[in-house]
Amino acid sequence: MGIGNNVLEVRQGQDRSLFVNGKSHVNNDASLPTEFVTYPITKNMIGKKKKITQYVLKITQYVLKITDTNITNIKSMVITIHANPKTHMLFVKIDSDIQDGIVTLSTGNRLLGRDSVTDMSKDWNKYGEE
Repeated sequence: MGIGNNVLEVRQGQDRSLFVNGKSHVNNDASLPTEFVTYPITKNMIGKKKKITQYVLKITQYVLKITDTNITNIKSMVITIHANPKTHMLFVKIDSDIQDGIVTLSTGNRLLGRDSVTDMSKDWNKYGEE
């Protein structure tokens, strides 16, 4: 996922590594960044055997709203990524109350790869894996 020119990536595998702007952060607490861009990111181990890695990114947006009791309104988006080493699957969940937020999965009539150049419109499976 990307915010501006910054890219956050979780790679599946036994180490379930987190990459920020191409730099690997091996799946241990010592090397995990505490934020992505300016938003907090946390790591948890979940499941019965605590083998599923969960990364949680909380994006907050402050909207100036002046009322009698409140001068700001905080909206948030929580992106949760689960990396399961047993099934070799990644699960991404987005919870948001940001009404004007946009999640881009395509550009125009084309499905583009992470490099924003490679056209993957004819191969849905490759695009899904990308």
